[in-house]
Amino acid sequence: MRRSLLVSLALAILSVTAFAVPNQLTYSGRLLQNGALVNATLPMTFYIYPTETLGSPVWTSTADINVVVNQGIYSVVLDQVTPNVFTGDDRFLEVKVGTETLAPRTKINSVGYALQAGAVTGLSNVFPSSGNVGVGTTAATGAKFQVMNAAGTSTLFTVGQGVSENIYARTGPTGIVAFLTFASERMRIDQFGNVGIGTSAPAAPLQIDNLAGTNGAVSEILKLRNYYYTADGTGSSIGFYTAGNANAKIIGKTTNGNPSGALEFQTNNWAGDGMQSRMYINAAGYVGIGKTNPIKPLTVSGSVHELVALIDSPVGEVASAPYIGFYESGGARIGYVGDGSGGENGMVLGADSGYSQLLTTGGTLRLTSAGYVGIGTTAPSTNLTVKGKVRAIRSDGNNYCDFSSEAGVGT
Repeated sequence: MRRSLLVSLALAILSVTAFAVPNQLTYSGRLLQNGALVNATLPMTFYIYPTETLGSPVWTSTADINVVVNQGIYSVVLDQVTPNVFTGDDRFLEVKVGTETLAPRTKINSVGYALQAGAVTGLSNVFPSSGNVGVGTTAATGAKFQVMNAAGTSTLFTVGQGVSENIYARTGPTGIVAFLTFASERMRIDQFGNVGIGTSAPAAPLQIDNLAGTNGAVSEILKLRNYYYTADGTGSSIGFYTAGNANAKIIGKTTNGNPSGALEFQTNNWAGDGMQSRMYINAAGYVGIGKTNPIKPLTVSGSVHELVALIDSPVGEVASAPYIGFYESGGARIGYVGDGSGGENGMVLGADSGYSQLLTTGGTLRLTSAGYVGIGTTAPSTNLTVKGKVRAIRSDGNNYCDFSSEAGVGT
C-alpha cells in the first residue's frame, strides 16, 4: 500500500492564552493511496529534523499515534513539543505511516516558533501577569521596570520597587543610580560618578561605610582576593597612580603562591629607579625600613649614615623636646634618650628610677639614682668612683700623671 502526502503542512498552536503556552502542535494533512482518498485508522509516527534530508531528529513523537483519516483528511495533536526544539534555525517535519516514510519532509514555518515565547516568558508567569512595565509610560507608577522621559517627566529607569521587592535599581532626576535589596539601599552612584556602598552620600570616588558591624568586633569591610601571583611574590595589591603612572603600592606578599602573611609598601622616587620597597612587615610582625628581611621588631637600613631623625616641633609651636622612651610591659616609663636641654642643644640619657649605664666590651660607666658615677664599677660609693687607672694630661699634651688604686697612689 503506497501513500503520498499531497497538500502543504498547516500548523497552529492550540489553546494559546495570556497565561500559558501549551507544548502542542496541530498537524493536518491529506492522504491518498493510488490516487484515491483514504478512509482508515492508521498508525503514524512524527519527527522534527534540523535538515531537509538526512540528519538526526531533534524531536520524535513518543509512540505511534492511531490517526483517523476521513475522505483523505486527518488532523492530529502532537504533544510535548518542547520550546527548545525551535531555536530560530530551520525545522522540517517528517511523517511515517505504518512502516512507510513519506517524502519529502515539510518545512515548518513561523507559527511553530511561537513555542519559543514559552521559554522566554516562562510557563507559570507569562508577561504581563499583573503588573506595570512602562518605558515612556502611561503610568507604570510603582515600577517593575518603568524608564520614562522625553517628557514623561523624569525617572529614567527603575526595575521593581517597594518593600515587597527583593532587588531593584532606580535612577532619579539628578542622575543618581541606586541599587537596593530587600527594600534597603546597598549601593549608589551619584551624579558625579562617586560610588557609595553603605552610604547614600559618597564623598569620594569610592566610599564604603560598614553599617552591619558591632562595637568591639572586627569588621572586614573590604576584601582583596587574588588567585594568581607573580614570580616576585606579589599577591593582592592596591596601587596609587597618576595619569597611568604608579606612585605607590601596598602589596600582600606570597611565597610560591601561598600566603606569606607579609605586607610590603613601595614608592616611586621618579629618579629612574621605578618602584622600590620602602617598608616591609613580615609574618612575625617585624618591621623593616629599607629592609625586606627584618631581623628585629624594628630593622632600619639605608645608604646614609643617619638612619633615624627625631625632630623638634616647628618654630612657633610648643617645644616638644623629642626623645625615645623605654617602658615596662605595664606601661610605666623607666628611662629615655633624647633632647632634654630646653633649647640648649643637649642630649640626655635619663632614668626615671634606678640607674643609667653605658656598656662596652672594655668596661662599664654607671650613673646611680643617687648621682654617683662609677667607671669600671657598677657600685660607685662616691660622687666619682673609678676602678683602675686615672691619667691626668697637661694642657700641652706632653706630660701626664697616672693615678692607680692598685699602686696605692692617691689614697
